[in-house]
Amino acid sequence: MTMNVNRPLPAMQRCAVPFWESIKNGELAIQKCKHCGKYIFHPKFFCPECLSDELEWEVVSGKASLYTFVTFEPGQSPFGGEEGLTVALVDLDIGVRMCTNIINTKPEDIKIGMDLKFEPLWIREDFALPTFTRA
Repeated sequence: MTMNVNRPLPAMQRCAVPFWESIKNGELAIQKCKHCGKYIFHPKFFCPECLSDELEWEVVSGKASLYTFVTFEPGQSPFGGEEGLTVALVDLDIGVRMCTNIINTKPEDIKIGMDLKFEPLWIREDFALPTFTRA
């Protein structure tokens, strides 16, 4: 799916490049510490749990549940555009929480705890965001 909105692109931190590349490839890759086994999100240079710098990227299922959300009505999005926008915190089944958007789901159908699945949203020809939709 592609959405033509005037969104700013996130800053490309060196440690996060594999994350953004995975999104462009239609996958969701999350860092995992080789030392303690914890998944890590937001991408970092070292594990916040054990301070190891032995991190690897793992493609995960993209299954999640909705923790909380806010919906902006059409025309009220902070990024402009006429589409509505749902900003959400989702809990991935691997135990990390991420901020994202819910797409292809009517606002009245969005419920806390609902099952979600990863679906990239192309906002530019060469850039996609990690978004989620109803599972």
